[in-house]
Amino acid sequence: MLRPIMPVPPCEDDAFKMLQQLDPDQVACLVERYCREHDRGGELMHELAHSLDELEVSLVPPAGRPIKKESIVQFCTKVFFCFEGDPEVTLTVLREGSCEKQTKVSYCTKDMSAKAAVNFVASKGEVVFEPGQRVACIKIPLLNSRVWEQTIGFKVELLEDSAEGAHLGAQLASSLVFLIDDAVFPSERCIPILSGCQNLHKLKGHQKRLLFLEWLKFALTDQKLWPRVFKHLFLDLLHVFFFTVQLFLRVFIIDYILMMDVRRLRDGDVFRFITETPANRLISLIAVAAFTPCFTVLLHFLEHYRTKHWRLGGRLVLSVKGSLLRQFFHLSLPVRHRHDDGWVIDSIMSVPAELVNSGALSLFKLPKICGNLIAVVAFNIIAAVVFQKSIQLFPFLCGFTVYPAVVAVLFVCCGPHVQEAMKEHEDMMANQFDSVIGMVTKYQLINDTFKRGKFNGIFEQSIRSHNKAWCISRVIVMHVKYVLTWTTTLALASYMVVGGMSVHSGAWTVGMVLVNLNVIKAIGNSWSDIYQILLEIQSVFPAAVRLVEFMNMPSDFPEAAAVSNFRTKRTAEELEKRQDLDAIPIAIEGLGHYSLGAGLQKRSINFSCNIQIPQGHIVCVLGEHGFGRTTLMKLLGGQLMRGMKDAEHVFVPAHLRIMHVTETPIMMNANLMFNLTMAAEPGPDSNP
Repeated sequence: MLRPIMPVPPCEDDAFKMLQQLDPDQVACLVERYCREHDRGGELMHELAHSLDELEVSLVPPAGRPIKKESIVQFCTKVFFCFEGDPEVTLTVLREGSCEKQTKVSYCTKDMSAKAAVNFVASKGEVVFEPGQRVACIKIPLLNSRVWEQTIGFKVELLEDSAEGAHLGAQLASSLVFLIDDAVFPSERCIPILSGCQNLHKLKGHQKRLLFLEWLKFALTDQKLWPRVFKHLFLDLLHVFFFTVQLFLRVFIIDYILMMDVRRLRDGDVFRFITETPANRLISLIAVAAFTPCFTVLLHFLEHYRTKHWRLGGRLVLSVKGSLLRQFFHLSLPVRHRHDDGWVIDSIMSVPAELVNSGALSLFKLPKICGNLIAVVAFNIIAAVVFQKSIQLFPFLCGFTVYPAVVAVLFVCCGPHVQEAMKEHEDMMANQFDSVIGMVTKYQLINDTFKRGKFNGIFEQSIRSHNKAWCISRVIVMHVKYVLTWTTTLALASYMVVGGMSVHSGAWTVGMVLVNLNVIKAIGNSWSDIYQILLEIQSVFPAAVRLVEFMNMPSDFPEAAAVSNFRTKRTAEELEKRQDLDAIPIAIEGLGHYSLGAGLQKRSINFSCNIQIPQGHIVCVLGEHGFGRTTLMKLLGGQLMRGMKDAEHVFVPAHLRIMHVTETPIMMNANLMFNLTMAAEPGPDSNP
């Protein structure tokens, strides 16, 4: 039962005192009630005429409504929706009150998360209402950026200074336009994979690799990230340069400074002048000794800046976590019910860190490693010319034939076993996380049934299983790494024999042989790092799959757009009929039986009635428990809205802002002032 509660004065004399304190809608309802309950209806109407003129209200018969004399122009709703692929978006502007004269208002667009010339065309113009016209439209051309973006928005404002013959509405003088991107995350290349597989976790290895690489390409489209990437590459090149110079300096120190007494300089030797006398050799030694710490200071300073100011991981993690959280806020109701809180929390908190730290940042290590391998090649070629010796092929054979073959064999033969062990470890960790979430949320049931010991044992067993899986994966990885360690050891042993014989025959110098021993060791370490990076990247494929799955879950934006467009259109039609926005009622029409829950908990509520709730009234909903009072409030507040299926039967005028307050108190983890004023902050979010 719906009962409007109206202010009723105790006697007729008090009515005149209350008129100045009531708005026009309340005055009209008060007059109707007095006319109905008193025999002096006509006389009372005449006595109130003067006071009604002071309130700028034209009294109409009881069947009508009072009409405001001033003209007010405003948007139909606070938020308009459109899809990024649409050629343009249409914004409905309404004029209420008097419409006898022509009215003009200028408008302009403003950038927010959507940018002009990228997502839409910056527009300025003028809205003109001819006499008798109450509805006008603004059209803003849209641009398709062809890059996946979450729902973004821009603002359209009506300019107060430009209004002619009207005032702007206090709350709806500006409106937001949200652009819904219905493309596939992270790119269109993933469409065949996503459409051809019902369970993404059963994808093949090359399909998971494609998802990861497409996500990485998408992440690198962030223009603010590229300056940091170039700074990282520059610092890595400095490290490679320092490594190369150190190789030459070691040969120079050993052959031309320390071993000078046992070798003769030829006439064409480039180092003859600086090593000819003991004094020159001492100066050269001091210069070499000073170069190393000076360059190390420079690298230390730049590494400090890279760690503090040139961070790549922080920005990438921020981007991924922010995208996941915004996606969660707009998941459709069935999707929310399908996944538990533990899965959502783990997806938002663990997936970004795993993708960035073990995936993207591991790939960013490759330029430095590959640079060191190229530096080894350059050293052997240049050293043969500078030191007038033959090119040594042994490091080439190790660096570009033996090690790549060993890594390829390990990756093909042992990779699946390593991946399986790591996947089992991750599954155990996920199960342990879900177990903790379940026990924390249902601790009262555990305490009431006196099963604390049992569940503590279950949790300890999950920890043991997790530790066992972790141990197995570490053992397999350790054995695989030692294959590369043995390869390096055998290569060093072989080169000791070959190099020693070459020094004995005079073909190579002691310095060249000793430095190449370090070179072979550096080559082995580089290929070991490459193999470790490949394992880390392979281990993040499940995280990439979960990210793609989460970001492509159905959101409530398409339904919200359909409902908003329907309500906007109907509000404009109702305004043409009633000539006043405040006269448009909230309506529930033909809803019929409404089903809730599923399975054994499924029940139906009968709403076979037509209800119209006028604005400006306090309405009390009465009924017994289980008769649908809470369901009705949730329908009006949009909590249970099932798209157009309910929007056609539950109508709320588009200009009204509806907020549903739950029957159980919900407090944010913040101070009292934040909780009291959170809903009172003006306007919706600029970035949904």
